[in-house]
Amino acid sequence: MHKLLTTIFLLSVMAIALSAQDTLRIIAKSTQASESELLVRWVPANYATWESGIANGYTVVRYTVAIEGHYLNTDDYAASRVDIGTLTVASETDWTKEMEKEEEEHSQIAGVAASCIFGDSLNILPGGGASLLNVYNKSKETTTRYGWGLFAADQNFTVAELMALGYRDKDINKNSQYVYFITLNIDPSEYQEQGVTKVISDPPVSLPKPQSITYDPKDHGALVKWDPSEEEFSSFDIERSDDEGYSFHKVNTSPIVYTSNALNSLFSKCTFLDSLADNTNTYIYRIAGRNVFGQISPPSDTIHVKGQPPRLDFIWQVDEVIETEHSVTVKWVFPVTLESQINGFEVWRGTKQEGPFVKISSSTISVNIRSFQDNSPKPSNYYVIKTKDTNNYGYATFSYLGQPKDNTPPVAPVSVTGVCSSTGLVKLTWRKSTSSDAMGYRVFTANVQSGDYQQITSVWIQDTTFTWEVNLNTLTEDVWFGVKAIDYRQNQSVMSTPVRVIRPDIIPPSPPIIKSVVTSGAGVRFVFEMSSSTDVVSYRFERKRQGIPGWTSLLHNTAQSEHPLPAQSEH
Repeated sequence: MHKLLTTIFLLSVMAIALSAQDTLRIIAKSTQASESELLVRWVPANYATWESGIANGYTVVRYTVAIEGHYLNTDDYAASRVDIGTLTVASETDWTKEMEKEEEEHSQIAGVAASCIFGDSLNILPGGGASLLNVYNKSKETTTRYGWGLFAADQNFTVAELMALGYRDKDINKNSQYVYFITLNIDPSEYQEQGVTKVISDPPVSLPKPQSITYDPKDHGALVKWDPSEEEFSSFDIERSDDEGYSFHKVNTSPIVYTSNALNSLFSKCTFLDSLADNTNTYIYRIAGRNVFGQISPPSDTIHVKGQPPRLDFIWQVDEVIETEHSVTVKWVFPVTLESQINGFEVWRGTKQEGPFVKISSSTISVNIRSFQDNSPKPSNYYVIKTKDTNNYGYATFSYLGQPKDNTPPVAPVSVTGVCSSTGLVKLTWRKSTSSDAMGYRVFTANVQSGDYQQITSVWIQDTTFTWEVNLNTLTEDVWFGVKAIDYRQNQSVMSTPVRVIRPDIIPPSPPIIKSVVTSGAGVRFVFEMSSSTDVVSYRFERKRQGIPGWTSLLHNTAQSEHPLPAQSEH
């Protein structure tokens, strides 16, 4: 039973995954290749359509919309129908011939397309059973085959024709408009969205050339960059001249494709990294684009490229800071043998180890100097030394801490206030120390104002508020708090004026004690001691009859009265 449920679950997952793709749909596009030829291209919009097209082929119908600029009426339009026929995938023999052609790139593209079509069949349930891993692997294989097949058709129109995804129409008139309908060669009752495209047989318009060609120099290499122009081009070829532009040769072995994703959308550039034989000669590059009809654009403008020597190999660092009360002098080491290959030094400063850093040297420091005096240091400074070599490579040391000498404690914080909640949480607040070098604060507490204060902050705090939990199970009514400021040199201020915080009273007073009971004919005489608690506000004397519930109050006086309770009571 468990195995059956698992199988049903996996089939349901597959059905959900495929449901969005089950609609048989075709997307079409057309263009004019020359004055006597139109090109029509279409693609299956999902794998289900791709699979049906391979198995059944496509039917292409053409109508004429206008002749020599004049639009046809309804009857003439209907009469202009041309059944181009059913186009099917070429046989394996034809594919073999195509793959044996001398042009290497063409044969490679044909090989990719043939592999996508004639590879092993894809079954809904693989032979290993309906395991989740097998289902996932088959899904990935399907997606890969479909995607690479469409990619191959985009690179070469002849390959698209062999895949039954393209048609050359040479039976056309000048300055006329045609519309093409492409459908799967299946029963019309099966739902499908046909491909439709219009084209005018005007003189063909040349493709634009790729734009914005730039490069980044590398050691024995160059990173060439250009705009992808996704609406115009599906792939690109990179050409290079090694003889000052007299001749060019293609340097990419496969078409260069721009793929949009979250990462490269930040840069929105096509890139190609090419290796160079040296860093001294000048090389010339240009780019040609290819559209989905396999047409090649005119080459782009050229760029002249030289490789860049590698980065310098050395070790350097800030090795000392000399600190006084008013300045910090930074010293660093750098190989003397490399002085001729750099343009000088810059000193950068930040208040944190990780930055940000700001340049504080007003001009570039000479290559033979190894120190810099900061006459306006902050309480805490992190110094970084930077330089660039003659090839514009940048270098920087690790940050190094420097602090001016300081034996003067900061000013104590003022306006310390505190309040205790009913649960024992004390919230303290105070105003910042007026000292510019105050780094933070430490909080202290004592049970009496003039007592021995203990630190309750485990580390110094930057905020001007602090929460602390006090013990409420005590007879002590109040607790005292004080705050000290601390600077970057660990100098502590005197303590602020202590603040008194009243604990909430949750302890009942101590009870009065009945010392003796004397009975007589006139009644009962009680002798007792008052409560020892100082916060008593009233007393109540009560009586209860044995066996009868409830107490009766005989006397109720306030603690402030001259005689809160009589020394004796008779009944």
